Amino acid sequence: MKRTRFLLFLISIIGMTLLIACNAAPAATPEPAAVEDPTAVPEPEPEAVPVSREPEVSMRESGLQMTVYNLGDVTIHVATAPEPVFANSTYIIESANNLVVIDTQFLLPNAMDFRAYADSLAKPIERVLITHEHPDHFLGSEAFADVPVFALAETSALIAEVGQAEIDEKQAQFGDAIASIFVTPEVLEPGTMEIDGVTYDVSLVKDAEAEFQLVTKLPDYDVAFVGDIVYSGVHLIMAGMPPTWIAALEDLKADSTADTIVLPGHGLPGDASLYDENIAWLSKAGELMSTTTTAEEFKGGLIEAFPDLGMDAAIDFVLPFLFPENEGDTSMGLIEVITVDMAEGATMDAFLPANQVIEDEYASQQPGYRARETAVSDAGQIRLVVHWDTKADSDASIAGFGEANGLDAFMSNFNGDTMAIKQYEVVSSIDGQTTYPNAGVAEVITVRLQDGADVVGWIAANDALREEHIVKQPGYLGRTLGVTEDGEWIIVVHWESVADAEASIAKFMEAPGIETFMSFPNMETMTNTLYTIQP
Repeated sequence: MKRTRFLLFLISIIGMTLLIACNAAPAATPEPAAVEDPTAVPEPEPEAVPVSREPEVSMRESGLQMTVYNLGDVTIHVATAPEPVFANSTYIIESANNLVVIDTQFLLPNAMDFRAYADSLAKPIERVLITHEHPDHFLGSEAFADVPVFALAETSALIAEVGQAEIDEKQAQFGDAIASIFVTPEVLEPGTMEIDGVTYDVSLVKDAEAEFQLVTKLPDYDVAFVGDIVYSGVHLIMAGMPPTWIAALEDLKADSTADTIVLPGHGLPGDASLYDENIAWLSKAGELMSTTTTAEEFKGGLIEAFPDLGMDAAIDFVLPFLFPENEGDTSMGLIEVITVDMAEGATMDAFLPANQVIEDEYASQQPGYRARETAVSDAGQIRLVVHWDTKADSDASIAGFGEANGLDAFMSNFNGDTMAIKQYEVVSSIDGQTTYPNAGVAEVITVRLQDGADVVGWIAANDALREEHIVKQPGYLGRTLGVTEDGEWIIVVHWESVADAEASIAKFMEAPGIETFMSFPNMETMTNTLYTIQP
């Protein structure tokens, strides 16, 4: 009863206060009506960003290609790395107040640039989602270590288990381009969640490209982030088996529309037609698994069936597992290069038969032998190249060479004081070939890099130059990049003719990306020699 009386008393006091205030306030003087100036130009309305499912594309200095979809309340930002570093695609979902990131890039420089791009959007990162445990998707998490990182429970457990081993292995290959730490994700449960007013459907897909894979969909915008279940424009890294992988693709296809934006783990964004393209590739791979007996046949069959796809090297990842008996043939191997001047009075007519005896009765009989090529420069220098599975195979052959049948006749053609033997580990070869039956000329460049040059960047620049310029030149057959243990690099380009090689050399400085390529070598160490290949 006392509480009721107090409330009535309070209400009366408030009412009286308002009444006094109203009576005390002077009557407002009416404002004169505004007179519209007929000569005034109206202020333009701010221009709205058009909503479109057609993206805008740009390139960053790091090499990341940015593809941006403005879908109204949500903007999707796609960062795709160059093919030499697996064409990883990573994503940002930008809503009104924050960002959600999906995957983090492979190389640390790319991951840091991806983070810099995210920060340029001037909104906080609400979380990072990791699709699966493969290192090209989570190693860049060092760049996002200050924000929450999530993954499915199975993926989080696998990353915790293999993360440090992946860092150790990849740093041995790529050095400082690989992060020194990784983040073990918090657990994300499958289902529906809402972040900043945007509905996310997250689900677990098993036994596709990875054993466990996160698929994230934005149902209100018809967008699907499908991780490595889908590749776009490149060959697949077949880390899973075709039947179950195809089943996963069929399920995704059934849940898509003609307008679905499909965002793959590798390659550029696409639409639902990507599902059929991946199904076709996996179906062909399954067929070749049962009909081919060598790694070369398997890879060749896929390249022949899908000639327009890039990143042929993706196929190599699984060859040792599919064809363990041919494991040596699946590596890029080693090239042993012997250069020597002809002896005074020696002739090619005498040398070539003796050379053939060495090839037939010695070199080709050695373990790990792949192929052998003989060529001569205009200055009369002989260049012999033997391709081996491993350095150990080359070392063993060199050690036993003194007992080769026909050695005296072979060596009598040379000025022994001019002989040099070098071994180059092959680090880049687009199709695994190192000799070509219809090649007329081998263009051979040797060079050392500038002190402190980024080896990973140098290899990527070589691959980019090859894909964007060299392969488009008339008469081109193949290009191989190798390096000695003490850091001398060799580039061997095979051409059909001398004219083809010389025409390419004349246009070389006009090639796209030439400035990047030329920033790595110490030009004072560079040599370039054309060798005519002998029968």
